[in-house]
Amino acid sequence: MRAIYAEFLGVPIIGKDENFFNAGGNSLLALKMQVSLQDRLEVPVTIVDIFRFPCPGQLAAHLSGGQQQPLAFL
Repeated sequence: MRAIYAEFLGVPIIGKDENFFNAGGNSLLALKMQVSLQDRLEVPVTIVDIFRFPCPGQLAAHLSGGQQQPLAFL
């Protein structure tokens, strides 16, 4: 997931607690990233999820059902 965030932000790496929007993301990039995340991770991801959970770690935890270590998505 962090690699997908970094790809859309045009940076080599992004921290799990780094906010997508603070790192230069915008709503258009968020929409494009949402489609990519959903396709690559093969789980439902909504645009609202990205706005509610803008950090890769937060989104991974949400998509994992709140499990303590959502490593499969990071």
